[in-house]
Order: sequence, then C-alpha cells, then structure tokens
Amino acid sequence: MVITMRVVLASLATLLLVAGTATARTERQFLKKCPRGFDLMYDRQARKLTCECKRNHLYWKETGLCYREFTQGPCKQGNRIVLNATSNEVICQCPTFWSQYEDGTCHEDFTRGPCPDGELIVYDPATDRGVCRCDASMRMHYFPKTGRCYPKYSQGPCNDGHIVKFDYRSLEPRCECRDGYTKWADGQCYQLNTAGPCDLSDCPGAPCLIQNLETLRTECTCLPSGARTADGHCYQPYSQGPCDAGQWLVLDNDGTSSCEAKKQCTRFDNWFFWEGTERCYRQYTQGPCELGQLFYMDPTTGQPSCRCDPTWNAYYWAEDGRCYEQHSVGPCPQGMFFGYNFTQERAECSCFKSHVLNPEDGTCLERHTRGPCDQGELVHENENGHLTCKCSKDLSSHYWEKDGKCYEHFKQGPCKDGETFRIDHRTGRPNCIVWQG
Repeated sequence: MVITMRVVLASLATLLLVAGTATARTERQFLKKCPRGFDLMYDRQARKLTCECKRNHLYWKETGLCYREFTQGPCKQGNRIVLNATSNEVICQCPTFWSQYEDGTCHEDFTRGPCPDGELIVYDPATDRGVCRCDASMRMHYFPKTGRCYPKYSQGPCNDGHIVKFDYRSLEPRCECRDGYTKWADGQCYQLNTAGPCDLSDCPGAPCLIQNLETLRTECTCLPSGARTADGHCYQPYSQGPCDAGQWLVLDNDGTSSCEAKKQCTRFDNWFFWEGTERCYRQYTQGPCELGQLFYMDPTTGQPSCRCDPTWNAYYWAEDGRCYEQHSVGPCPQGMFFGYNFTQERAECSCFKSHVLNPEDGTCLERHTRGPCDQGELVHENENGHLTCKCSKDLSSHYWEKDGKCYEHFKQGPCKDGETFRIDHRTGRPNCIVWQG
C-alpha cells in the first residue's frame, strides 16, 4: 500500500513537471514581440507564432519592415509606398499631380520644390521627370513684370499681407490680400483684429481694425481696452473672438477680458439669448423686438435689448425714424427690399433682382409679368435698367407664335378654359397644358 502511494505521488510530480514546462514554453511564445507595422499571428500549420504585415500595410524587402500603404514609408521625400496593380510589386511612386525630380524626390507640380527662386517644378513628358522651368506659357504663375514664376497662394513678389492669386478677368496672376487681411487706402493689406493702420488718438481704449456689424464696413473702431489680447489682437466684446467654439470674450471688472463658456446660443457667433421668449436671435435683426427696432447686444454691459439708433446708418430710415434689418422688406413698397448703399453711405429701397424699376411711380414690377403693359406685352428692362413693355420672338419662353403675343406663365393666356400657359418640359417651349393640381 505504501509502495503504491509512492508510485502515484511520483507520477503526479512528473505530470506537474511536464505541465509546468509546457506552460512556460507557451508563455515564452506569447511574450514574442513584433516590429512596428506587424501583427502577431498564430501559424496553425507550423504551430508557432509569426509576425505578419498589418492590414493595409506593405512589406519592403530592403528594410524587412511593413509600412502603411500610401505613406512615405522607406521612400524618398514626396514618394508614397504603393502596390503596383500590374506587376503586383511594392514600389515607391509620386502621388497624382506630383512629379519626380532627378534625385528621386517627388514634388507637387507648379510649386518651387528644389528649384531656384522664380522657377517651378513641372512635368516634362519627354523625360517623364519633373524639371525646373518658368516661361510665359505658365500663365497662372508667370509675372510679366519680373519674368519669374511663383506658386499660387504664396507671397511671391508681393508685399507683406499679400498672396499670389490668378485674375480670371485679366488672365494674369496678381497680388491680393490674403485671408484675414483687408486692403486699405494706402494700398497695403492689414490683418483684421489688430491695430493695423488705425490711429485713433481720441480713443481711450483699443483702436482696432474690424468688420463692424453696425456700419457693415471694415473700419477702425474704438473698442474697450479690455478687448485687446496679450498677443496684440483685438476683438469685439461678447463675440467668439479668440475663444474656442462655445465660448465668448467677456469683459471683466478689472478692465481685462477672458474667454468664458457661453450658456446659450453656442452654435453661432453674434447670436444671443432673449429671456422673454427663451430663444436666440442674431444681432441687428428684428428678433423679438417690435417693428422699427432691432435686437442689440451692448458691448460694454453684455446685455441684449431692443433699440433703434439714428447713428446706425446701415439700418436707420430717416423718413419714419425707425430701424430695419438688412435685406428685409422694411419700409419699402412691394417688389423692393431694404439695404445699404455703400457708395452713397445711406439705407435705401432697391428692386429685387427679379424685378424692374418703374420710374413713373417708383415701384418695382416682376419681369415677364403683364404689369401696366398692353395685352400681349410683358414687363422688360431697357438699357437704363428701367421698365419697358416688350414682346418679341427673343422672349421665346413667353412668345406664342399663333398670335405673335407674349403671355405670363401659369395663367390662362391664349389657352382654353381649364388650360394653363406654361413651359412644356418635354419640348422646352410654351404650351397650353391642363393643370393637374
């Protein structure tokens, strides 16, 4: 009995030793690590762990590593590692609209790349390479005054604040203000939300070049001193300014400003909350206010109100002493809208683009309607932009060949009862069509 127990215990010890050895071997296998770009996979046939390229990665023999497809990987500057669909080989290749220079690097077409100043890299079909070149045939980049070529949207030969843009009217590149800059009377471009060219000697706060919503102009404005940030920029108080989305620039009691979370109306700048209706409204619109007043945010107190100020030239209508929002009907007659004339610097009523001014009574009438015209004629526009009555074959969408007259669409016109005069979409010509509403 004692001998039997010894045999059993010895067998158990052997089994535990074997199991422990197998477990250690398995743990050592799972401790195997793969280089970057590989995944650790189990090879069932070989019964071992192996490193294989990750999905969307390609193997490069020279380095023995895997790289994500369409990245530079082991390739030279500007190249991308790709799989050649024809040869099924992994190669280095230039992206579309890029050219390979003589040193094997790739550069975007019509950029400077490795070229000397005034030349750009372009594709040469004769050599299948990128070469440095500049001549008058490169119209979108060639400056006749300098005889050099520059990439679009670079500063090129332009002054500070300018970039090269192509003028499709003159068909030549020209210097224009870059985004976030505005052209001033001295011909220079100045960055918005900075002091720029402003010299407001009587401004007790911060002179600032901004797009002024009150005047609808880009101009020098005197802002509170707290509207100036540490980096020299300046912003309208209670706008998003330099703050993150969902925040606004708030004036503090110590004369400085800080970014704070905006509790309501966070999706859009220049929209503010009105407790009376618990809704958001855009500044200088009628919003919750009665006709003749506009929704306004006081830049010193941060409190919204309804008001009308005679100094608001873009919104004030002197004839009735009221304020109206831009591009609304406002105080205007039918067919007109309320807007600001920047040339005359005053608000006025103008015809909608689809309407024509009748100088006899100052009203606007919709084009191609009968209006005051005789039967068979329609409202048209003469060379002065004023109303005239006309009918000719040139008005093909309204001209009825059977009687040589012109008619409005969606009315009976020359048609029988129950029919409507309008365009037949099958022929593109006017026809009498039974209305099926």
